[in-house]
Amino acid sequence: MRNLKLSIAYTSLLVLLTACGGGGSSSTQGNHNDTITKSLTKDNSNLAPLINGVPSAIITTGSSYQFMPESSDPENANLTFQITNKPLWLSFNPATGELSGTPASSDVGLFSDILVTVSDGVHVSSLPPFSITVEEKSLLPLQISGSPPLIAQENRAYSFTPVATNNGRNSLLFSVLNRPSWLTFDSATGRLSGTPAESDVGTYSDIQLFVNDGVSEASLASFNITVTSTSATLSWVPPSTRVDNSVITLSELAGFKIYSGRDATNLSLLVDIADPTVNEYKIDGLATGTHFFAMTVYDQFMVESDFSSIASKTIY
Repeated sequence: MRNLKLSIAYTSLLVLLTACGGGGSSSTQGNHNDTITKSLTKDNSNLAPLINGVPSAIITTGSSYQFMPESSDPENANLTFQITNKPLWLSFNPATGELSGTPASSDVGLFSDILVTVSDGVHVSSLPPFSITVEEKSLLPLQISGSPPLIAQENRAYSFTPVATNNGRNSLLFSVLNRPSWLTFDSATGRLSGTPAESDVGTYSDIQLFVNDGVSEASLASFNITVTSTSATLSWVPPSTRVDNSVITLSELAGFKIYSGRDATNLSLLVDIADPTVNEYKIDGLATGTHFFAMTVYDQFMVESDFSSIASKTIY
């Protein structure tokens, strides 16, 4: 009843001041009424500060959490923030209301009824209570992937580096099984590199790469590398007769010419061997694809024979 009576008295005073306009009232009564009116007006003019924002409800371990509410005050008063039920893994800034932190595996769980409030020194406003759920970050198993080139060419650089992931849990160590001798291996990256020589031409089988992070091991499927030649060696026997079947001796010959091309019907001169005693010639650095070759022989009078039969070599 006391609160109700007080409310009625204030209401009567306000009505009285409005109705009477000060006529017939003593100065003491008027001053008292003015003081009450000013006091009421001052209280009603101070509005509560505003606060808004929607904090994230889920965070995974190892991830950064950050939330800062939007706040303002109609009278531009200085604001201060408070928090209740703050998770231990979060830090709180009372000047801005910012929450920040990174939960660990030990923080997995539900943190409920977190309350952030703001005050202008007179009024207090708050966000709705909220919860944060910390979930364990899913860790992918150790993985290794990549497609190593299965063809290597003699005298040309070969390189392959696998890709391995383990979410950065531990450092990685690579190893290799059945490594060809012409290849070098980097245990820190798993990189295979090298340049095979002509003597390395052939197939190298069941090569396998492994990666270990100290907890588990993964491997690529075994693979083969075939080293192909990029050269062609032509050999021949000097002719002993002419086209008319007449005998021709080696001393009458002056040399040989080798023709080559990518089209068997369009060959051009590759080399002129001005030595009739030579019976073999090696052509290096052939590009990938099929190459065609033919030869002629010429005598001391520079009379040149027709093409020999055509030979071919495919470079892979």
